[in-house]
Amino acid sequence: MNKPFMLTCDASNSAIGFVLGQLDSQRKERVIAFGGKSLSKTEQVWNTTEKECYAVVQGVKTFNTYLATGKFTIYTDHKALTYLMNQKANTGKLTRWAMDLQHYNFEIKYRKGCNNQVADALSRRSYPEQPDDENEVAAVKVSEVNTRTEASGNDKTSESIQVEFFYDDYTMVAPLDPVIARPELSNLPAIAKLQQNCHDFGNMYKFLTQGILPADNDQSSKVQKSAQDYSVCNNVLYKWFQKRVRVDNGEKWIKQLCLPQALREDALLSYHDSFVGGAHLGIERVYHALSLKYFWPKMHQSIENYIRSCDRCQRIKRDTKGKKPPLNPLPVDTQLLKDGI
Repeated sequence: MNKPFMLTCDASNSAIGFVLGQLDSQRKERVIAFGGKSLSKTEQVWNTTEKECYAVVQGVKTFNTYLATGKFTIYTDHKALTYLMNQKANTGKLTRWAMDLQHYNFEIKYRKGCNNQVADALSRRSYPEQPDDENEVAAVKVSEVNTRTEASGNDKTSESIQVEFFYDDYTMVAPLDPVIARPELSNLPAIAKLQQNCHDFGNMYKFLTQGILPADNDQSSKVQKSAQDYSVCNNVLYKWFQKRVRVDNGEKWIKQLCLPQALREDALLSYHDSFVGGAHLGIERVYHALSLKYFWPKMHQSIENYIRSCDRCQRIKRDTKGKKPPLNPLPVDTQLLKDGI
């Protein structure tokens, strides 16, 4: 582990591949790990430089645990990438990716394609297809969530799914899909306990599970009026949300996990800051992704405050409002008036 690491990357028209390795005492390359993924339809139309750079970024993020603390070398068969960190004007994607790599200590070196066979082979093998939704955001720490479907008449059924927050050291992005792989139950947080102790959901949880209303009359009235929108499933509190657009009956309802205060910062971090999760998307996109799965009071305002306090977003975002100079009256030349003209 005390030897410098080397990351070899390559991209094809359908996938990317990368290899993490080290040189042994005889200067021979020894492989530590392989990686790769398919390209979505949107990614497949990128130019060659963007695909090759994407392979580098994904490789660095995948092996972040190994590369974050020391200097390493990146090998690529695309010579233009050797100037990536030195160019002053790049396209939007290349600029963002260069910023993501700035806090790493590395050097990019060119390697001929004939000497880059392993990464090339990894970029040409088949991988699971990637979804083609640019708004897609990773999910957060494991907890059970249900989606609601409405059958004919008033019968309603629910389908259990699992959700997990992902951070930058994960290799897979969890799609916004009704089914997500079930994680180890030993990693499940005590959602029910957190909800019971949460100021926003404690009264509702106690009312639905024990029939106990808060002593305060205003709080008691509020709980009773909104109780029809909540339910408890497997000891976990959920809120039913009806979409405000015209959709099929089976897609009309969303069952949102009532996210307690203790987990909201993790949710915002994963859905906005995480490279594989949010990639610093805007307020409405993050809100849309979160509201498909979670709920808490004044969620939109929380997301807006969080993103407006994000240093990176404030430094790179474009000012769409523009700035208008103040209106000031022009000075009047009084000399002409004095001269009688």
